[in-house]
Amino acid sequence: MSDQSIFLCHKSDLQKTGAFGASLHMQKEGRQKALDIVIIDMTYNPANPQSDPCSHNHYKAFVNACPHLGMPLETFDHQFLDQTNPAILICSTHGARFQAQDGFCLSGPCKGSSLTPISLTFTEQSIFMKISDNTHPKH
Repeated sequence: MSDQSIFLCHKSDLQKTGAFGASLHMQKEGRQKALDIVIIDMTYNPANPQSDPCSHNHYKAFVNACPHLGMPLETFDHQFLDQTNPAILICSTHGARFQAQDGFCLSGPCKGSSLTPISLTFTEQSIFMKISDNTHPKH
């Protein structure tokens, strides 16, 4: 078994809004498939958007698709987090609210469901999606 990683973004890409949307084009069963991902800086503070987390544990990532209809969460680029509570992701289609820590839906039409988590790996400046031979993102 070997692990692979795919570049998602630079850590600095999350400084403005606390989250970043990345789109990947992957081969699956011989066909090209798009995979949209949201990466979150769990230490983001709108009052101090230049925060620089010191631990990789401060980043989370999920497939950018609401469990309700499979729609992307954001309407505007990289605008995923609740402005008054950045520990909450909001689906702009029907207002579902998800905990950024684990992707669990707290309210909305998919209450009780969860976003699909993505495994991450890091360098000093960058964030990558980790892919193992036997595990592939669900979408």
